Amino acid sequence: MYAMKRMNNDMAVSPIVATLVLIVVAVIGAVAVGTIMGSFSTQVSKQANAGQASSASQTEILVAGSTTLQPVEINLASDYAKINPGIQVNVQGGSSGVGVTAVATGIADIGASSAAAKITAAQTANAGNPGYQNLYAELIGGRAVAWITNAASPAVASGTVNASDLQQAYGTALGSNGTLPGAIGSISGNAIMVSRSDSSGTEDDASQWLFGATSGHINTSYSVGETGNEGIRSYIASTAHTLGFCDAGWALTNPSGIEILNVTDWTAATSPDSLYTPAVATGTVGETYGAVTNTEMKDALKDWYFGSAQDHSSSAVATSGVHNGQQIGNYPQGLVGGMYWITPATVPTVFTARGTIQTQGSSSASSTVKDLMQFAVSPVEQPAFDNVGDLQINEFAST
Repeated sequence: MYAMKRMNNDMAVSPIVATLVLIVVAVIGAVAVGTIMGSFSTQVSKQANAGQASSASQTEILVAGSTTLQPVEINLASDYAKINPGIQVNVQGGSSGVGVTAVATGIADIGASSAAAKITAAQTANAGNPGYQNLYAELIGGRAVAWITNAASPAVASGTVNASDLQQAYGTALGSNGTLPGAIGSISGNAIMVSRSDSSGTEDDASQWLFGATSGHINTSYSVGETGNEGIRSYIASTAHTLGFCDAGWALTNPSGIEILNVTDWTAATSPDSLYTPAVATGTVGETYGAVTNTEMKDALKDWYFGSAQDHSSSAVATSGVHNGQQIGNYPQGLVGGMYWITPATVPTVFTARGTIQTQGSSSASSTVKDLMQFAVSPVEQPAFDNVGDLQINEFAST
């Protein structure tokens, strides 16, 4: 159980984070760092003008990174402040890649990533940099990728999109007007494919499901790029014939203007994603699952967390309604995954290929930061996740 306590003297990175940020930006000049700073420096300026930054005794914790985790983090920051009024938790978005960079370069106390692959890829790309090699990650929750289209003028009239059709669509050059040159399966010929323009864990999962780890990636030059989960969601909601993906939590809690699509998975024989085994063994058309909800997400996350094959143990085929004939109570494992908080490490975390934790390691963060991390996974904070369409780890990590 999380201990309801207050810390007064154990400082995080710095009480004047803005100054540190400007120094690091000047030295590093990293695009990812600049992404964080644009919004963060604005917030700091507003706080200073309001006189909120005048107290030297207030501890500040900067959490930065994935926009998938951002709504959860805002809830956690609010709840934590109620019992720790001397601690200010500043939440900044950006992307999963930004979250890893922010911790590795010492800018943020906690980095946020919606994909373990973003952490390991950054470590591989920065093999000689101890900041990247010595990272600790805590699995605090789970999420899913939702496929969405414009509700008023959908790119998928049937309401169901097929994995193989999506793979082909994201590998096809768009026409001069930004649309596909012709229909692909259930995807209309005037569809506009949308992807992320930033370093996204959500897109990594979508790409892994569609192309596998080594076979390819969503071709951003063949799609319209938008920043963040809300960037994609709002663009699709306001633009006819658009088709893309975002975090399921963003789609479920902000459904206006979009339709969350049913999904036809691969078969085991055709899937490029080697990290899970689809439910249908042979043939070219896999199982069709109803549009994701928290129920489907939870069951798929259990399979993902425990390393189980795609199963139907708690799902059933709907016999009526909008999901008639489809599996409800499950979702493709390739479209679910973890939510991670990252800090510097004394002993680095080691991941499995699936993104679960193989060796936990140990964090070198301050006791204040560790306390916030413990608070995030305490049972009392489950609503902080549920209220924004995601799941706390306690909801799927038990049998």
